[in-house]
Amino acid sequence: MGWNGLKIDGHSGTQFKHRKGFERRKRWVQEKMRTQGKVREGGYAPRERARGYPSWVYYSLLVAAGLIVLFFAGQFLGETVETVDKYHAGIVRGMQEQRTSNYNQLLELAEGSLAGGYWDDAIDDFGRLKETFPENWAVNIGLAKALAGKCAAEGESCSLAREQLMHCYGLPAKEGDVLQQLEDQLKQY
Repeated sequence: MGWNGLKIDGHSGTQFKHRKGFERRKRWVQEKMRTQGKVREGGYAPRERARGYPSWVYYSLLVAAGLIVLFFAGQFLGETVETVDKYHAGIVRGMQEQRTSNYNQLLELAEGSLAGGYWDDAIDDFGRLKETFPENWAVNIGLAKALAGKCAAEGESCSLAREQLMHCYGLPAKEGDVLQQLEDQLKQY
């Protein structure tokens, strides 16, 4: 069974009507495009430019928008750099405060060991402090006192005590009477 121009059994025939309608619409659109405006030979009508502002207006708006973006980016970056600097300064300040606090606590501990006659503990504590603060007067003289005390009490570390005393003489901030007392104490051994 084929199509004989009449209705196919069991079908309404609308698919053929839709195809015919689409082909008519297609031809109408093509004709409309050919005849619209000025037609060049063998082609379609040229499109007309949209009527609007001149192109220099668009370019100037684009430049203005770019400058605004650059301004706010500069403000943001400047604020960010200041914030980072403040953050780092706070960290450094906190580390210095922590270092000072640790120094004071360890110095008190070392001086307590020195006052109690715990020479080895005092030498260890002052030695750790000297690693961090090599030119500090209180640390160096404390180490010299601890070494001199051990030399006087146990007869050990006398040469180290003399070396530490000579190092204390080379420090810029020094107390001569304390050094003289230690020197007199070490002359006995």
